[in-house]
Amino acid sequence: MNHLNGFIIGGENKSVEFKRDYSKTLLKTISAFANYHTGRLLVGIDDGGLILITFVENPVRKYIIDKFKLI
Repeated sequence: MNHLNGFIIGGENKSVEFKRDYSKTLLKTISAFANYHTGRLLVGIDDGGLILITFVENPVRKYIIDKFKLI
């Protein structure tokens, strides 16, 4: 977790993005980072760096992967 704390403390920038939850903007960010060939996307963190989600269930991960395949 210490490695992640460094990203959270450093805040958002051109290669680090926080997303509160799973949405279309999350999928667009994944696509943008893929096109840019770099980036870290931290889901479950608000714009101020507050950790909102500490565990991602497999059905949620499957949902994201399935939606990403549609882009």
